[in-house]
Amino acid sequence: MIGDNIGTYYCSSKDYQMEDTDVVGDATFCKAFDGYVGVGRLVDTETGRYYGMVDYSVINNKETNLNDDYVLGFEVIGKPGHKIECYGDAQNTWMDNYGVEGFTDGSTDGSISDIAVADNVIAVGSYNTRNQWTCLDGGTAHYEGDAFKVGGISGFSSYGTLSDGRELPLVCAPGSAIISSVSYPFAKIVKQEYGEEYLNFMCQAKLVEEKRVNYWKQEVGTSMSTPFVAGSIALWLEANPDLDVNDVKEIIRKTAVRDDDVNNTKEQKRWGAGKFNALAGLKEAIRMSGIPGITTDTNNDRLILTREGDRLYKAFVGNADKMDARVYTVDGRLVMHRSGAGDELDIDFTGMNAGIYIINVNGHHNSRIIVK
Repeated sequence: MIGDNIGTYYCSSKDYQMEDTDVVGDATFCKAFDGYVGVGRLVDTETGRYYGMVDYSVINNKETNLNDDYVLGFEVIGKPGHKIECYGDAQNTWMDNYGVEGFTDGSTDGSISDIAVADNVIAVGSYNTRNQWTCLDGGTAHYEGDAFKVGGISGFSSYGTLSDGRELPLVCAPGSAIISSVSYPFAKIVKQEYGEEYLNFMCQAKLVEEKRVNYWKQEVGTSMSTPFVAGSIALWLEANPDLDVNDVKEIIRKTAVRDDDVNNTKEQKRWGAGKFNALAGLKEAIRMSGIPGITTDTNNDRLILTREGDRLYKAFVGNADKMDARVYTVDGRLVMHRSGAGDELDIDFTGMNAGIYIINVNGHHNSRIIVK
């Protein structure tokens, strides 16, 4: 053990000494490391919580600890009934017991940011939808490793169990790697300092306008997945303005996808409810509105038609008791009739000729499709 004096720093040499009270040259510390380590404390008078902090910057002693025979650890002593939580900075510190008996192994449970834990906040994690991309210069780039496996949870996506028992995030959405817009001033600076060749290596798309050039590049992070969910919820609120945050949370939980990527993850709570489903959530928002369809000034807006396969489509009219679909050619010939109970209906074009068709649902919802 190096020491247990609260507020004291242990330094391997005077190069790291800041105060007269710092201990310089401790034999045990110097044998293992070059650098410094100290322990501080704080008592929150309002909550009664005791906070301790380990502040350190060390590298291995090149002569006596070249093979990582010594690692920096700490011991916390409490009384029966005390709850002790230990956190790293999530950047340069991680906790591992290295198989040493009596020491606790670390966990990423609890890594979620405190700005995401309020009860009326929708916390969103990230999963991977792409790990390689083509750049403007014609080259390709990619991410390696399980942290970026397509379909899997993003390695950087944080999570945690709160003291009140809630588990966050609520859901995960596409956050790696997303082709996102680049700030025009940023692109301008990059071009000025590194040249257009580097900009074409860095970016994946561009749009040339009369007075400016707009760029897009791959990005990763919950700063990508969160806007994906926020924009989708905005659409839900267009369909049903009466939704509150608890309604939205319930829709997310009810419609989230739990596929093999989700179910085969060891730490299930990292996913929350699963993979965010914008379309299923929109349909659920419409169903919760208590009105038949979306009330707008055009009949067609009541119908949602989605492609489910090569020649399979699904028609949806919110809160409809039954569905009656008729398919016509552009010259007005009826070529298919399907019906069923509920507000969704599959329409299968297998065996039909390629061409343009008009789908009419319940007599007044129309949509045109192209069958190849």
